[in-house]
Amino acid sequence: MCGGQPCPQGQQCCFSTGRCVAPSRATSDCPTPASAPVVCSGVKCLSGQICCLLDGKCIDPSTAGMSCQKPAEPSSAHDAGIDSGAGSCASNADCVPTQFCAPPPGSLLCLGLGTCQSRSNCGFSTGAAQYCGCDGVNYPSVQAACVVGVRLTSDSPCGTLVDPEGMPGTPRVPVVYCGTSSQCLQGQQCCSITGRCYDASVPYLCTLPPPGTTISCVDDSQCTNVEFCSGSGCSGPGGCIGFAPGYCTGELKPVCGCDGKSYTNAGCAVAVGVRIAHDGACGGADAGL
Repeated sequence: MCGGQPCPQGQQCCFSTGRCVAPSRATSDCPTPASAPVVCSGVKCLSGQICCLLDGKCIDPSTAGMSCQKPAEPSSAHDAGIDSGAGSCASNADCVPTQFCAPPPGSLLCLGLGTCQSRSNCGFSTGAAQYCGCDGVNYPSVQAACVVGVRLTSDSPCGTLVDPEGMPGTPRVPVVYCGTSSQCLQGQQCCSITGRCYDASVPYLCTLPPPGTTISCVDDSQCTNVEFCSGSGCSGPGGCIGFAPGYCTGELKPVCGCDGKSYTNAGCAVAVGVRIAHDGACGGADAGL
């Protein structure tokens, strides 16, 4: 597979372009990616510097052990949303040269702890024409970003308004993916954590998400159409979490949902994307929630 399509017999995939090439023409048709400046939180780093994925600052890789030290305690890593085990990383300096610090499986966060992953084994492209990199560059394939050690934020181009498609996992409202604020709409800024443009008047939207969630949110509009904004109480800050029937078990531990309905347990409310108002079944005072 190459760029989402199988290569014809006898051809091979060029990871730097996402296109199939004949082995005899690999040297000319599959150029080695040009060295480009590292962009960290929208800022171009100096020559030789890399990005610290803990705070989004440019650092000297030789001092990464001190200036970008990954948490040693498992509890600290849990606060960041992933387990700090073997192979975890806070920058590319924590990985061998043939690897880069990729986000955890299932995550598209530009910043935050990650795992060392081979630059030649990032999976296959979905067929999209361009992918927005966390550095603000559009890449022709997943592999093209992988080989230069850049995380991706979307399978859509940077700086382009992406309208909801109605397909599972797509945005509920139009969104712009980005690497720099210059790619955002007026009044918005590029979040260096999520690689999304957000309303600058709501700074919580650009914070590391609560453990077990995908991105920070204040309402369902920031989540995909298969998620809801889960948090304490019926409104306010939280994190996007997927809803599925599997959350609902037979355990009898009633809760009152923010829709004014009683649920067998908290999992049954989560299964249909409803926040929990309080423990116990809804009563007369809960009318109109």
